[in-house]
Amino acid sequence: LGVLASRNGGRSWTPEARDLMFGAVFAISFLGDGHGAICAAQSGVFRLWGGRWTRLDVPDAAVPARAVLPGASANRVYLLGRQHLFVSGDGGETFMVAPAVTETSTMSALTIARAEREVLLAVIDGEVMASDDGGQRWRRRGLGSQAEPVDQVAADPQLPRRVWAAQTGRIYVSDDLGAGWRTVGGVLPEPATVVRGIAANAE
Repeated sequence: LGVLASRNGGRSWTPEARDLMFGAVFAISFLGDGHGAICAAQSGVFRLWGGRWTRLDVPDAAVPARAVLPGASANRVYLLGRQHLFVSGDGGETFMVAPAVTETSTMSALTIARAEREVLLAVIDGEVMASDDGGQRWRRRGLGSQAEPVDQVAADPQLPRRVWAAQTGRIYVSDDLGAGWRTVGGVLPEPATVVRGIAANAE
């Protein structure tokens, strides 16, 4: 509940802006400059700027937010709301909704791969899709469906074209931004596991 901050490498922690950010916190990220931050909480969306947290005026559909991710440029921020993507070009001061694939489509996960250029990968209606124009247009990447939906997609921090995904109790990996997929290891040990996040080390 709320946000804790450490300024000494994690040896001690203090609450941040308890009068503003209370209840569950769903997503938080530093901005591209490494100093500012965006936090999506139960009580709204907030930006840290100049050492001070302020509430942002975001569309109703942006709350609760599932993810907040900085773009390739210092002022670009992506915010995944209840089911749609919102984009900011001014460091989070304002957000505009990105075009949806269809009127009823739902985006449930988002990641950014920084290969030759910024590529967004998302789970839309249970399927992995990619956009290389900031979320204006999306193309299918061959994994997932409404009958067998993908739970999560995550860009690899070590290899810029590698992407991980989870679907129906299995982990998949792609080395070409989702053009082709292969399974990793065996089936997850618990049936009907829903994967919330994937992290892989350099090996």
